[in-house]
Amino acid sequence: MKNYLDVLKAVRLFKGIEEANLQPLLSCLCAKVIPYEKGQTVFSSGESIKKFGIVLSGQVQVVQDDYYGNRSILGKIDVGNLFGESFACAEIKTLPVSVITTTQSELLFNVY
Repeated sequence: MKNYLDVLKAVRLFKGIEEANLQPLLSCLCAKVIPYEKGQTVFSSGESIKKFGIVLSGQVQVVQDDYYGNRSILGKIDVGNLFGESFACAEIKTLPVSVITTTQSELLFNVY
């Protein structure tokens, strides 16, 4: 986690939190860095999520597949940005979108 301290300090979610308090905060949140390969699915359409992620390295895309298999890219999430927070916080029953990695990536999640 210390490798990504500069990225985490720039995340809006942690704005105003001193560097010395950031590591204990992440520990309380049971934060865990999870590596993903390119093209791997992070969240699938139809599932329910209770966590959100932060891109520490790489990139993810928010995509939506239609009935005919056509894929629309709704957003690209780069290093230092959050994804899935609106669905997790709104307690949406099932995701209407999927999140996939576009490159080899490391993502931070709260795993509790």
